[in-house]
Amino acid sequence: MNVGYHNNEVPVVQGNSIRSTEEGKQPLPMYLGAIKAGDLCRRAKIDRISDNSEGYQRDVNQGRVNILQNELANRRVDLSTALLLNVRDKGEDELIKKGKNGFCYLCLDKISHMWILDGQHRYAAIESLVENAPADWSSYPLHFILM
Repeated sequence: MNVGYHNNEVPVVQGNSIRSTEEGKQPLPMYLGAIKAGDLCRRAKIDRISDNSEGYQRDVNQGRVNILQNELANRRVDLSTALLLNVRDKGEDELIKKGKNGFCYLCLDKISHMWILDGQHRYAAIESLVENAPADWSSYPLHFILM
């Protein structure tokens, strides 16, 4: 599958917003799309507990990553489940460009970091493949849900 977008604008579909649990907070918008692995790797960060006392992700189990990386490299599996991502440094009005007929576009050039909320092992396997064989893996499609 080829992920097609241009001008660093990723086509996304707006999903239902989720309600915030904090009093007075606005609902949190959700977007769904697919991003090229190389584009995500240039922006992704994992908020690990070992790096930051307020982090929430456990350290990556390298054994799990190695197995998945090998399976992907040998084309025995695909990544069919979406990564859950979050952008913290910009608001929706800065990140999302509204298009025609209800379509939207995520503006990659306005994003410094995309935080991995779920899918860190899948991401780590892809990140390694992109680093070791960018021509083969930079365009690999990664489905995502963005909050």
